[in-house]
Amino acid sequence: MQGLKAENIIYADNASVQTDENTIKAEFDEPQRAVTKGQALVLYDGDTVVGGGTIC
Repeated sequence: MQGLKAENIIYADNASVQTDENTIKAEFDEPQRAVTKGQALVLYDGDTVVGGGTIC
């Protein structure tokens, strides 16, 4: 997956993403700062939104 964003700031260009019926688990390639419960995580493939959810 490419281009994960939290609160309109690109935190990582690449991350590992696992999904099941109700959850998305994203692991960033590099440690991230200031990612907080309640923020939105949006998954992009280039400029196309392919998924997202609320960080908990």
